[in-house]
Amino acid sequence: MSGPAETIRPASVRLAEWFSVGPLGLALGMAGALLATLFGMLAATGILSQLVSGDAPSWLSQDFRVGVVMCLILAYLPAAQLIIVRLATRSLRELSTELDLSADELKERVAGLDRVDRRKNLWAGGFGLIGLMVIAFLPEALVTSSFEIMELGALHLSHRAMGAAIGFLSGTGVFLAITTSRRLSALTAERGRVDLLTPGRWQPLCRVGLGNAFVSAGVISLLLLLVPEREAGVGLAMVLVGLVTGIVILGGLGLVIPLRGVRDRIREAKRRELDESDQRISRLRLAWDEPVPDPALSGQLADAIAYRALIDDASEWPIDLPQLGRFGLVFGLPLLSWVAAALVERLIDLVIA
Repeated sequence: MSGPAETIRPASVRLAEWFSVGPLGLALGMAGALLATLFGMLAATGILSQLVSGDAPSWLSQDFRVGVVMCLILAYLPAAQLIIVRLATRSLRELSTELDLSADELKERVAGLDRVDRRKNLWAGGFGLIGLMVIAFLPEALVTSSFEIMELGALHLSHRAMGAAIGFLSGTGVFLAITTSRRLSALTAERGRVDLLTPGRWQPLCRVGLGNAFVSAGVISLLLLLVPEREAGVGLAMVLVGLVTGIVILGGLGLVIPLRGVRDRIREAKRRELDESDQRISRLRLAWDEPVPDPALSGQLADAIAYRALIDDASEWPIDLPQLGRFGLVFGLPLLSWVAAALVERLIDLVIA
């Protein structure tokens, strides 16, 4: 028999604690280190002098922009993992009054919220690595007749190295978000105290879902910086369309997963309340049909019907329309800003022409 699974804390969390920084500090520190490494490599290979002098061909400038954006994405992903963990931890503490947990149980749940299975984490990272490398670089390998890794320049090699790291961190980040969200969902489904008339008590869970969506939208904003020039071809654009579509889907799942447990509890409590209300209304109607009904039954029956309507109108999801609007805004703003920029560019071309 195999022993218990070995769990670990995400490297981003441990790194942030080591340097005593938050998500912003972690992102800025990693971005600075990665950009310094990239510029140092470009200076050593002579590419930086071409870029500074303006003698670099357009494809090299495009590759340089890709390299810079990949550095930013690579710095953003660990910070996004840290945001997910801290938001989930804070939300669990805020939900302490809504959960049937002792103080010691709550402390234990909070301490274990950010721990993930080491083996599954590696599998998730490997899956993300392979998936991103296939999406980003397989088309190039298929259309290139003599593709040799040793013939690639330093900048192209750095793209592949950073792409592998981005894929691994993306896979582990998605696994971390799903793991923490499912734990919160299962905990609320098991220990949550449900009140159908005050669904706002579950707002911390909604913030977790919106936080998952927010970090996904951050990746989209960075990816849109890779939108190529017209002469760069449609290959990169098609890759970006696929990546953005996948991230939007993951963002939607990240919004829903933390809420599923409490939604099941609300649905169960609502069904139970409606059944009890129907039984009470039936008893009152039978009593009203008596030859000499009690005059007070009229008011009781009206109250029972009104209460049933109130329960029937109660939403099974704790998230409300304004929060769904914020979810749409989070994903819509980056895409709309890119579309607006493209339209302005096209108008300028028409005016100049």
